[in-house]
Amino acid sequence: MSVYNCPNCGAPIEGHKCKYCGTVIFDFAQIKMGEPCWIALDAGDGIKRLVHVIMRSIDVVYDPHPRSDCIELTDKDDVSIRVTQAFPETTLRIEFGCVPEMVETYNKAVMMMFEDKGWSD
Repeated sequence: MSVYNCPNCGAPIEGHKCKYCGTVIFDFAQIKMGEPCWIALDAGDGIKRLVHVIMRSIDVVYDPHPRSDCIELTDKDDVSIRVTQAFPETTLRIEFGCVPEMVETYNKAVMMMFEDKGWSD
């Protein structure tokens, strides 16, 4: 298990969460591109689900002008100017795909169900 210093408070983190401030560390260095792994997900309902996945891609995308705000400034002589300010954005994109064996297992289970009922395609 890796030990990190918390980027938020500096305390040592053993595992995935700082016990002092609650900062969570996701260690993607243990996931190898193209190799199956299990990830735990919570879809917001409080139920943890394990999903068998393969990481397909990971990249960082920088967009210097994803959005901007325009404000109008007026001086004491009622002279107006418009100022536009851009807000750059950096996005981490990670794509996972389900492990193909899971899809094959599901398809086999469906076919067995059809065969048990005497149905055919």
